[in-house]
Amino acid sequence: MCGRAVSAPTDLYDTVRTGELPRAQTLYIELKPLLEFIVAGGLATTVKAGLGLLGVCAGDPRRPLLPLDDDGRAALQKLPTDV
Repeated sequence: MCGRAVSAPTDLYDTVRTGELPRAQTLYIELKPLLEFIVAGGLATTVKAGLGLLGVCAGDPRRPLLPLDDDGRAALQKLPTDV
């Protein structure tokens, strides 16, 4: 889940801002599976789990949110890393 997923949101913003809309659309399509996963699983829950997979200890989300379960972590790990 590493790779370009870290810089791709900034690249997407920059391409939209400079009017490179075809490139922006390509970047969005590449990011879409990750964005859909984050929205479906909840921002705090999925981002904290993703940081954990990158080796950054962010802890669990505050209650009433729950940490991402093992299946969710496995699904997050399987997302493309070449975004």
